[in-house]
Amino acid sequence: RISKWLHPLFFFFEYFLRVFVNRKRFFSYITSFLGVIDMLVCVAAVPTLYQHFIAQKNYSFQRSHTFHVLSCFRMLRVLKLLQFVREYQALTMALRQELRMIVVFLFAVFTVVLILGTCLYAAEKYGNPDSPFDSIPAGMWWAAVTITTVGYGDLVPQTWLGK
Repeated sequence: RISKWLHPLFFFFEYFLRVFVNRKRFFSYITSFLGVIDMLVCVAAVPTLYQHFIAQKNYSFQRSHTFHVLSCFRMLRVLKLLQFVREYQALTMALRQELRMIVVFLFAVFTVVLILGTCLYAAEKYGNPDSPFDSIPAGMWWAAVTITTVGYGDLVPQTWLGK
């Protein structure tokens, strides 16, 4: 029972020590991957501390969706352990080296999805006014699902041109 509020206090203390002790690298830590994770964990700890110290008898707060979503962020503490795994460091290095090619690939995929989605929207909307493709983002959704071969089947072209 004590650890429920002691751990969040410890993470607050650790985060503020990291931020304020080394003022020269203040901004670089806050914007780093682990700094963002630490901040999210501290923000997620606020409902736990509020529940324990202020709203101890308020059972509706304990059952609120916001509390449960924020408490899930506390699991991000596990990501801090990744800095000690050698394979994670190798993966990070490989992603950094190939970041430019990944961005080019994602841009190309986005461009294809945008073009296909727009073409499908035009073909379906003007060929069949009752078409489920009522916007370009709906056409883009169909294009992304089709390109990735997921094929949910929630949107299917109706006209011969759309097929």
